[in-house]
Amino acid sequence: MSELSSVLDELAVDAPVDRASWQDVVARAHRSRRRRLSLAVVVATAVLALALPTLGVGGRLLDLFSGDPVGSDELSPEALRVLGAMSTGVQPRLPASAQESMARAGAANLRRIATRDGDSFYIADRAGGGHCMTITHAGDQNPFAGYLCSPDFPSPKQPIEDESAFGGSPEAPVMRRLEGFAADGVAAIEVVTVNGSRVTTSVQDNVYLRTDGLPSEPVREIVAIDSAGSQLFGMCVMREGCAP
Repeated sequence: MSELSSVLDELAVDAPVDRASWQDVVARAHRSRRRRLSLAVVVATAVLALALPTLGVGGRLLDLFSGDPVGSDELSPEALRVLGAMSTGVQPRLPASAQESMARAGAANLRRIATRDGDSFYIADRAGGGHCMTITHAGDQNPFAGYLCSPDFPSPKQPIEDESAFGGSPEAPVMRRLEGFAADGVAAIEVVTVNGSRVTTSVQDNVYLRTDGLPSEPVREIVAIDSAGSQLFGMCVMREGCAP
């Protein structure tokens, strides 16, 4: 195991594995001033959820999530270990043989579901239900180094899995990059600022990405809306929460 892997393992010792983000650990280790506020993290602080029972998460979503399979030969031994651990709910710091990692990663069935502006969006199956997700960016030195896993995505309870990047402070987060995954029924994502202004980005092939035209003022929440413009789900991204 590399020195970096050892450091990352120490950072993840107490992390929950049922809704875990190894990618968050990697991001914090490499970019200490970059804040990735994933849904798994935000749920622990404050979430405003208005999920509607009509949200579609049926067969079409599963078809799209089939994607293009990623062979084990495309992953490094370390990437296989992390994918295998995260998809089975095991902490990545725990040792595993090459054979065990290969078997776990094979069962996860990693596949690419979309590509946007050089970024690729990947989905893997999570043991016991749900999915693990990762996004690779052009120029990444360690692609597939981390995953965000959830037992509830996709579902009306959790119709989006957001992996956006923020700057500023947790009390006044400023969005640097909007990106993530969305269930069927989610037509667009709105970024709502503390001043009430909104920036809307469409969802295509169950993913969304925006790197320009983002608001300069602090962001209050990220909202999923349907094709009729109705709100399906709202996620507060401010540490102190969003007042009703």
